[in-house]
Amino acid sequence: MGRRERGYPGRPSGDGSGRVIADHFQESDAYEVSRPEGMADWIMIYTLSGEGFIETAEGGERRLRAGDIAVVKGGHPHRYGTPKGQIWHFLWAHFVPGEQAYRWSGLPEASPGLVLHSVAYAQLRKRILRAFRRVLQDSRQSSVYANLLSMNALQEILLLLEQQHAQAPIDARVAEALDHLSARMKEPLQVGELARVVGLSASRLSHLFKEQTGASIIDTLNRMRLRQAALLLVHTSRSAEDAAGDVGFNHYNHFAALFKAEYGMSPSAFRKEGREEARGGRGMGL
Repeated sequence: MGRRERGYPGRPSGDGSGRVIADHFQESDAYEVSRPEGMADWIMIYTLSGEGFIETAEGGERRLRAGDIAVVKGGHPHRYGTPKGQIWHFLWAHFVPGEQAYRWSGLPEASPGLVLHSVAYAQLRKRILRAFRRVLQDSRQSSVYANLLSMNALQEILLLLEQQHAQAPIDARVAEALDHLSARMKEPLQVGELARVVGLSASRLSHLFKEQTGASIIDTLNRMRLRQAALLLVHTSRSAEDAAGDVGFNHYNHFAALFKAEYGMSPSAFRKEGREEARGGRGMGL
């Protein structure tokens, strides 16, 4: 038996007003929402645990499990709810993308008007969850600014999906390792600890990482560090020694040698040339 969502005051089918309305539900198999005429708003649903379903007029029923995001675009009839014998724990948001709608037109559709995306690795799931929590927090405020902040967080989620779709397919464990390296770039590299985080042995991760990226773990981390150091040299007043320490190099001579091998010049020469390029409005390729 269908019923309206809780927490959607007076507009269970959306009215396209532009206000973001969001909530966090945990529902038994009595829960079902049916919109045979569609609605003006888009709806995003992010499954945290359990199982749900979603059905569109042209696509049939599809199951939603932990890490799955469904986006139903405005104007498309749909139905969703909790399958028999299941509990569905999920976040949802009604929104109107407005001028940004064209940006999401490239997201692949499972059926007309329905985007389905399975978020494969843990770090991206955590990032999306953090963004969705900001949607919830800001959508409960009444100010224009709070609504804009909610929209910004939703757009962040959509951009993350678009980015994952646009990138070449990569093993989820390697993607998680890359995220971990980026987030902890300054920390000493412990391949065994990194392998534990992604659920592989150190030897298996090292092999898979190079197979997928074409570079070793340490070479990839060093390139991340060097790129960040190069940006600091050109755009801040940090000395070369400080920039080296900022990104995780403990020995300046080692940093300087790697920097010259990567960019073909010393850190000080790079800084001078980079600032001249910036003043000329050209910018250096990093």
